[in-house]
Amino acid sequence: MLSQIGLEKFDFLRKMALKMGAVDAKIITADKVVVEDRIVLKCKVGCTNYGKTLACPPHAPTPEEFRKIVSEYSYALFMKFKSRTKADSKLAEHLSKVETDATIPQGIKNKIHEF
Repeated sequence: MLSQIGLEKFDFLRKMALKMGAVDAKIITADKVVVEDRIVLKCKVGCTNYGKTLACPPHAPTPEEFRKIVSEYSYALFMKFKSRTKADSKLAEHLSKVETDATIPQGIKNKIHEF
C-alpha cells in the first residue's frame, strides 16, 4: 500500500521534528489535507493585518490555488509546537496591530519587537 510505505519512508522527518522540540508530529497523505474557503473571510473580517503581510490574503495563495499546490504532493508533515513565551496582557492586547496602529505607545512597541 503506497500510503503505508510513504508514512514509513518519511517517519524520520516526524522523529526529527519531535527531537527538535515539536510536541506532536504526524505524517498524513496529502489528500487528507482540508483547505477551507472560509479562511479568507476569517482573515478579512477578523484580522487587522489583512493584506499587510505577504503571508496573508490577498497576497497568499487562494484556497483554490493552495488546494492545487497540495494536490501535487503525496504526503504532508504537520507539526505542533508549544510556545514557552509569555506576554503580559498589555502586550498581547497590541500584538496583532503593532505595525499598523500609530496610537500604540513606543515603549509597548519596543517590548513587542523584543518579544
